[in-house]
Amino acid sequence: MLRLHELGWGAKRLAKEFGCARDTVRRYLREGGTVPFRKPYTADRV
Repeated sequence: MLRLHELGWGAKRLAKEFGCARDTVRRYLREGGTVPFRKPYTADRV
């Protein structure tokens, strides 16, 4: 994905090619590769 982006592919085209959301592509490109899973924040209920 990073290599194709360097070749001029946009996030929309990459998302269609890889079958994922544009936001996922944007996050991947912004982080420069894979992003470790982050557990969602949940407030403790009392």
